[in-house]
Amino acid sequence: MTAWGPRPGPDGTTRFVLWAPDADVVMLEVEGTAPVAMTATGDGWMAAEAHAPPGTRYRFRIGDTEVPDPASRRQSGGVH
Repeated sequence: MTAWGPRPGPDGTTRFVLWAPDADVVMLEVEGTAPVAMTATGDGWMAAEAHAPPGTRYRFRIGDTEVPDPASRRQSGGVH
């Protein structure tokens, strides 16, 4: 099993991981930056890294659907 949820790194980037086994394309959308395509890492897991210090707002996009991170430690504005 892959550890999921945002994982801050020492260089200021954060690694985001999402389990989306039926998705071909998942985008990471970090507030104030261009969307980042997530990479399949096996067994339905997708991953991406972005500059996003703790407290930065972000979400995932699967097709036309915006998805909050089910593993986030805090969701500004709630789950919607």
